[in-house]
Amino acid sequence: MRSDAAAARRLNLLNGLTREERTFILEKLVGLNDKDAAIAAGFTLSMAENTKRKIWSRQALRDEFERLASELDMATRQRVLIRLEAQASYSAGTSYDPLRS
Repeated sequence: MRSDAAAARRLNLLNGLTREERTFILEKLVGLNDKDAAIAAGFTLSMAENTKRKIWSRQALRDEFERLASELDMATRQRVLIRLEAQASYSAGTSYDPLRS
């Protein structure tokens, strides 16, 4: 019988990456800078301010970032950014027309 803690650890580690590391990669892929991506992913401020040494130093993270980045073409990245801008404008109470920008 496996413990709940062991199951939680296995769930948190996917392809050798923690949930925070996977989220950091995704935030980077949509255009956030290192510090903002780290904060959005749930890392501490100390980690966010030292991403080169504390986050990017993990080879598994760099490999996964490169793998995902290579799979995304420029059109996909632009569509993601347009949707994020539209969502941000909507939540700020303004209308946003991605075709006008």
